[in-house]
Amino acid sequence: MADWRNKIGKKQEKSEINWRFLLHKEFFEFMNEVHTLAEIYNWNLWGGGVDNYAVTLSQRKFNGIHCSIKMLARDNYKYYFCLTREINPNNIKNEEYTEFIGENMDEALKYLHTFLLDNDYEIESKEEKFIYMGGAYDRYFLAKKWESERLLEEKAKELV
Repeated sequence: MADWRNKIGKKQEKSEINWRFLLHKEFFEFMNEVHTLAEIYNWNLWGGGVDNYAVTLSQRKFNGIHCSIKMLARDNYKYYFCLTREINPNNIKNEEYTEFIGENMDEALKYLHTFLLDNDYEIESKEEKFIYMGGAYDRYFLAKKWESERLLEEKAKELV
């Protein structure tokens, strides 16, 4: 799946899965893994909006600082990290993501897991944990539908 980045900006073969769909798919899978880590380490999660492939994790005892990860389009959707006081990933500027953490999802998840381990606090809180997966996560199902329709149209053209 990682080879979809090599197809960005290149002409696509007929009946080939569009790289943009694979981008949505990777982000969807990434968010599921981040959600699991957030549950394990008791962090809040805020996913970014449509086409903002970012997520922010926060924890009350982390002194008002939040960690955020984004797949940056300017670098073929590789993963970058930042610490910020902004919780909403939609409000974090791309320039703030300065720490490169991976070429792919597995590298980024490894980095995040290490970060959460290093910053694991015992928290006794009666507050309900905040989990919002975000529009970019939700868009995967639409992207899947659109890509299926596009592939069916391609097949239909071949039959004519």
